[in-house]
Amino acid sequence: MYPMLPLRCFTHGMGSVVPHVEFHVPFEKRDNPDLPAVRAHNLAWLEHFGLVVGKKAQRQYLKADIADFCSMAHPGARGEDLNAVVDAWSWMVFPDDLFDGPAGRDPDTVTRLCRRFAAIVDDWPHTRPGPANPMEAALHDMWGRLTAGMPAPWVRHRSRLWTAFIMSQADEAGNRDHGHPPALSDYLPMRRVTIAVRPTLLVERVGRFQVPGAITAHPLWQRLHDLWIDAVGHVNDVYSLEKDESFGEVSNIVLVLEHQQHFTRDRAIRTVQDLVRTKTTELQRLQAVLRDPGSHPAGFTPADRDAIDRYLTGMRDYTAANYHYSRHVPRYSAHGGTTSQRLSYVQHLRTHL
Repeated sequence: MYPMLPLRCFTHGMGSVVPHVEFHVPFEKRDNPDLPAVRAHNLAWLEHFGLVVGKKAQRQYLKADIADFCSMAHPGARGEDLNAVVDAWSWMVFPDDLFDGPAGRDPDTVTRLCRRFAAIVDDWPHTRPGPANPMEAALHDMWGRLTAGMPAPWVRHRSRLWTAFIMSQADEAGNRDHGHPPALSDYLPMRRVTIAVRPTLLVERVGRFQVPGAITAHPLWQRLHDLWIDAVGHVNDVYSLEKDESFGEVSNIVLVLEHQQHFTRDRAIRTVQDLVRTKTTELQRLQAVLRDPGSHPAGFTPADRDAIDRYLTGMRDYTAANYHYSRHVPRYSAHGGTTSQRLSYVQHLRTHL
């Protein structure tokens, strides 16, 4: 659907090169008619918990347009289900952006804060948020809404995914402290966690279903997710490259290839294009295998097969949404502002570290 075109670049005032690259993403994005309502809800929720304070912070936060991405990634979600999904994704942005600033250069502080977040998720509702800590209070509220009514196995698995993402922020802080990109063999498994793709694919939560354990325990299921997360993450890395460099972030596949393979910028990005095409093609093949009734264990019901189909469709929606979002959101463009402007809306949270 999207042919791989020659690399086109432009420079902005600071002189860095920002790539505009076409990737092989053969999935159609789908819009969600509830976008305006959930965008208003999400901003009100963030203001209620003190994560966004003031008109200037509102404007800067809305440049990320998290509601737009989540609505496209979950086009069938409505009402409170969509609200919970968007609030969950938006919460993740705050520690991520906060740690992109000076706070992220202190691994001890990051680790201490992440352990607090992880405890809230792991032991909800018993671990209470710290007094007057906006991020902890919002997380406590969001986690209760996100998991309400879901089966205990789903909640436990989701808790493991979220805890892994939260604690991965401490690992990234250590990489920033070292000042150079990790090796590719270390980067890929780390990035599969830090990008938070799997924790935020909430199609089961929205649809109130669960993929059967006989499928999720199969090695093919993990391979499917590795390919999917890599493809999404590689696209995100290229489009967020200018932002990452301006923040001093080193965990980006383009920077990893330049550092480890001594590639030029153009060659590194072309390599990422090839990786996305290869991994997306294999992803499609594995999805076809999993959709084939002949690959299912004996005793599978029509409801089990429907759950698999809905989940795999959710992966496609998420991939298409990520590609569209990454190409258009000001958060990743040269028009997103200076580093201090981009991070201005989270700076008041430093007093709670």
